[in-house]
Amino acid sequence: MSSVRAGTVIRVDDTLATVRQLKPIYVAFGLPERYIGELRAAKDAKVSITLQGSGEVITGGAVAVIDNTVDPQTGTLTARAVFPNDDERLWPGTLGSVTVTLRVEQNIVAVPSEAVQAGQDGSFVFVVADGRAKVQPVKVGRTLEGRTVVLTGLDGGETVVTDGQLSLRNGSRVNVRNRAAPATGS
Repeated sequence: MSSVRAGTVIRVDDTLATVRQLKPIYVAFGLPERYIGELRAAKDAKVSITLQGSGEVITGGAVAVIDNTVDPQTGTLTARAVFPNDDERLWPGTLGSVTVTLRVEQNIVAVPSEAVQAGQDGSFVFVVADGRAKVQPVKVGRTLEGRTVVLTGLDGGETVVTDGQLSLRNGSRVNVRNRAAPATGS
């Protein structure tokens, strides 16, 4: 045969045929442009996909290609991840939500996002010690899945107020009703 390669569009009896590859398989997804630099800097970015409908999570993907053009209408660019797909759970045309893990940081302190308050002098949390609320200034990083990373101001293990902060002042007595998990260092 002539120079026909995988992926070439072929016409046979007026039927359009597309050659698809299953192992490995490529998954295309949109990425907000604000993450371009982080994605390019992340050498070991891990990709997973949650399949629509079943909720099944498939891991083991790696970023293979990042498009070089941002769509001005959506503010996104297209990236492709490659999955081994040895068990053929991914199929061409399957829809799902893609998660890209750029990095995993060790030994950080994170608090529930609702604990972080904004004040005139910056962000702060109320820390509970000896039944009293104490204003603790903090410097925060990113927020993910309802948790905010605290870069400075907490050591981990502190109990922070997540509800009723508007009625508190520095030194107010606190009645702990439902103790949630303390600030975590992981």
